[in-house]
Amino acid sequence: MNLSASKTLWNPRFGLEFGAGFDYLIGMKDKTVDNYTIHRSLPIGVRFGYYLQTSNSQWRFDDNYRLNNGPTDKQSGVFVNVNIGLGYKLQRP
Repeated sequence: MNLSASKTLWNPRFGLEFGAGFDYLIGMKDKTVDNYTIHRSLPIGVRFGYYLQTSNSQWRFDDNYRLNNGPTDKQSGVFVNVNIGLGYKLQRP
């Protein structure tokens, strides 16, 4: 069997997110099991904004060794998040 090795690259940094968004709740048909009523819904959310990286540090790998000739640019930029979920609410009689 061949031996394999892996390295973990990481970049310790601190950033701030400025954004806004909204959520919309789509109601679904209720379901009754025994004496419990399950109110089901489908939440959909959208969030957009700007991520501002406030610190810039060198990339590192594994035991805190620095990576020479790594990227030096800050990773600030615009972002858009779309979230889709499934919601439940149990109601006893």
